[in-house]
Amino acid sequence: MSLIRILLPVIFLAPLIPVRAQSEGSMEYVLSMPKPETHYYHVIFRCNGIHKDTLDLTMPAWTPGYYQILDYAQNLEHFRASDAQGRELGWEKATPNVWRVPVPGKRKGPVVVEYDIRATTQFVAQSWLDTTRGYVTPASVFFYVAGYLQHPVTVTVQPWPKWGVVATGMDTVAGRRHVYRAPDLDVLYDSPILVGDLETLPPFYVQGIPHYFTG
Repeated sequence: MSLIRILLPVIFLAPLIPVRAQSEGSMEYVLSMPKPETHYYHVIFRCNGIHKDTLDLTMPAWTPGYYQILDYAQNLEHFRASDAQGRELGWEKATPNVWRVPVPGKRKGPVVVEYDIRATTQFVAQSWLDTTRGYVTPASVFFYVAGYLQHPVTVTVQPWPKWGVVATGMDTVAGRRHVYRAPDLDVLYDSPILVGDLETLPPFYVQGIPHYFTG
């Protein structure tokens, strides 16, 4: 059996002043893979209650543990932004990796963004998808809202129906299958996601904390 270790070496640079997570509004992602043979993930991003006139949705050009500039934005296709009623929102490409979307209404939301991510490279710093497995480097798949890196987010993973296992370092949301929570975007980007018809070995424990290998 081939095992895939999803532990990445990371160096954390601690700020001199603690940063508290932003609690304004809500942000959630839904990740699906309805046709894995095409090598495309589909992402829905919902953002509500953020008190800004526009959202700068930024695709990172980096990922934890890999020290090189990466052009993740080139893999994003079929971008669409709408309000809660499905009405199209005008948007503009502010920079090569920033999509600027207006926030509708006096109550500032919600905004629903959908897009596809092409995942054709088998490498630890890139995402991959085919009919054998899906590997997600979160920085290559999920936007962040500029100025809100410290905001908590939820991620719902909808595996291809032939698959039943999702492995990630994020915390699960009690009572909700394949729904995960990250206290901020730094934790999300440091939590790769592995999906497929996988096998998990019995855990081993270090200082009472279970560790798993899935492949």
